[in-house]
Amino acid sequence: MNIEEIGISELRLPEESNEGPLALIALHDRSGNRGVGCIAATPLRVKEMLRGLSAVIETLDVSRLGSWLSPLSAAVGRRSELAVMLPGLDLALCDLHARQRGTALGVLLGGSADASWPAFARLPLSQVALRESRLERLWSHGFRAFLLECDTRLDIDEIARLRARLGAETRLAIDARGCAEDDLASTCAALAELGVDWLEPPLVANDLARHVEFSRRSSVAIAAPSGMAGWVNYLALSERSVPGLYRPNLLGGCGPSALLGIGCRAMAGGNRLVPVALPSWLGLAAQLHFSAALGAVKAIECAAAVGVERRGLDWRATLPGLDASGRVSLPTGPGLGRDPGGNGETSRVWHRLALAV
Repeated sequence: MNIEEIGISELRLPEESNEGPLALIALHDRSGNRGVGCIAATPLRVKEMLRGLSAVIETLDVSRLGSWLSPLSAAVGRRSELAVMLPGLDLALCDLHARQRGTALGVLLGGSADASWPAFARLPLSQVALRESRLERLWSHGFRAFLLECDTRLDIDEIARLRARLGAETRLAIDARGCAEDDLASTCAALAELGVDWLEPPLVANDLARHVEFSRRSSVAIAAPSGMAGWVNYLALSERSVPGLYRPNLLGGCGPSALLGIGCRAMAGGNRLVPVALPSWLGLAAQLHFSAALGAVKAIECAAAVGVERRGLDWRATLPGLDASGRVSLPTGPGLGRDPGGNGETSRVWHRLALAV
């Protein structure tokens, strides 16, 4: 079934998010199904760009998974201003394809309907009052895994105290991008003793050589920088069989189809992934479905947990349901398993673009 209409709205994120303007797009077919995706631009700008691609979009065959990638890429060509559209369109088309079949996207892509992962939430290590306020709410919600943000120095003693307090069963990882690189080499062994799952060091995003060097001499798993430009760098790391963990941005430079390619290479090299996504229901749903398809995902970072201590009475509604061990499961229902209507994260204003189908 071809696409009949495209809806465009603003995607609203928490105030603490550093993301720029974002638009939610909804692709409607003639049977009432719709698939959603996200594009890093204002809704009006997205509408303008979609007009430039409408002649191609209206001819896409949604019935064949992935068949849209070649015509869309050809239409974008060297028009770099349109390249920002591809990850969001890819996700929306995948969602629509699965909804037309009444199947969860992750299952349609070969994943298990029973898949689940440890759900990590971020905590600021050195900002004690903020950390404790956030930890209290997140712990009560069921989180049992935390990504500790170190802003200036890697405080091993504070991490050890937190480990002793939360217990050996609690999962910990470290984001040390704000620290000096010299401080990290001597502390990796201590982090390994504390049972830290992985460390994201302050390396330049595209400096593959430094990442390879640091990974091979570290006693704790090293995460490739999540700010890497494009997914080709992740593939390069996989081809070198660099031990560690990759954090591609699912709704950024790495679209869903690219992420599947990264996952295959990562599994071949014995590595794992923790995909990064927007702090929203859409980002989380995309993480879960493509993690199920990949099978090489170590954990899920729940970005929506950022700023939870300053939200109102509905703060729990922004977080996923977790089981007794703090794991998050694949959403039920067709496609991504959630609908944007009524969740408070989208504007009530929808721009419409009708297609000549």
